[in-house]
Amino acid sequence: MKTYLHAFLQFFVWLWQLPQVIAGCVWCIFTRPRYLYTHHHVHLFTCRFGGGVSFGPMAFYDERHRAGLLSRDPRVMPYITHEYGHSMDSRLWGPLYLFVIGIPSGVHLWVREWFKDRWPRLENYYDFYTERRANRKAGIEVVKTPDGRYVLRMKRPSKL
Repeated sequence: MKTYLHAFLQFFVWLWQLPQVIAGCVWCIFTRPRYLYTHHHVHLFTCRFGGGVSFGPMAFYDERHRAGLLSRDPRVMPYITHEYGHSMDSRLWGPLYLFVIGIPSGVHLWVREWFKDRWPRLENYYDFYTERRANRKAGIEVVKTPDGRYVLRMKRPSKL
């Protein structure tokens, strides 16, 4: 009985996040990801692209992070956990997630890539509200290195 109830609840979680599930399925068509594992109902995949993206119950990472994710490398885990923070936001916002978090995050990334040299405010990618939310939910802090880069660091042990 417990298994049926669990499956029933998971169905409604996926239904609640349906726009993200559809977007994740489309992403799968174009990137042909490799499945890693499922953690707290978030399915983790790797594929060939330069970063990380979360579509509801699916999180996709660059293939170069595969070994680090499987071995729980402390240098990689903050970036993995950041996308998990977006997945938690997706559960909260449901069908509004793409409009409140997903699309603004993508537009911010695009604008930053094009204008960061002309607009110093865009220097820190993680300063945008969508990224701050994901970091806060995942227990991550942003640290500026001596060479001027911004990196993520775990505030508490990773849930992954």
